[in-house]
Amino acid sequence: NDNVLMMAVEFGMANQFLRDLSQNTKRRLRARVEKGVMPAPAPLGYKNDKYADRGTKTILPDPERFDTVRRMFDLMLTGNYNPMQILKIINKDWKFKTPNGNPLGRSSIYNLFSRSFYYGLFEYPIGSGNWVKCINKPMITEEEYDRIQFLLGRMGGKGRPRPKTHVFAFTGLMKCGECGATI
Repeated sequence: NDNVLMMAVEFGMANQFLRDLSQNTKRRLRARVEKGVMPAPAPLGYKNDKYADRGTKTILPDPERFDTVRRMFDLMLTGNYNPMQILKIINKDWKFKTPNGNPLGRSSIYNLFSRSFYYGLFEYPIGSGNWVKCINKPMITEEEYDRIQFLLGRMGGKGRPRPKTHVFAFTGLMKCGECGATI
């Protein structure tokens, strides 16, 4: 009986430890966001400052990739290339490699052109509608970002998809032409 009581106490202590750990982590993430630092791995063209003191870490331009990623945006802004053509150019002609040493993937190029971080805003938490201004050096302007979203077939700003209206034949309920009964 004493063993059961001891296990219950230890279980309660472990649960409290996990709750406290969760709250501390959330508090640390909120503190980063309040400073304008995105609490996530840096996107392509940037790198996390892993040598700064704890609490002062930021996201810095990646000296190896920043200018190359900017050139990708420039290609897109011409309006002469789509993301798949740009992907082919950077992987085949430029021999571009991600920090992991891999060529850039198909979904990554669309993700790159859709992220508001590149002009200086990020949403935290994602889906909350709470937009935060970054303290990092922006790669593009907001106008350039909006133009890219237009070229991608999205409405300007924040990368929201354009509402689609399609009318398909024979969808929904059909009615008899003579009696009006539902078929």
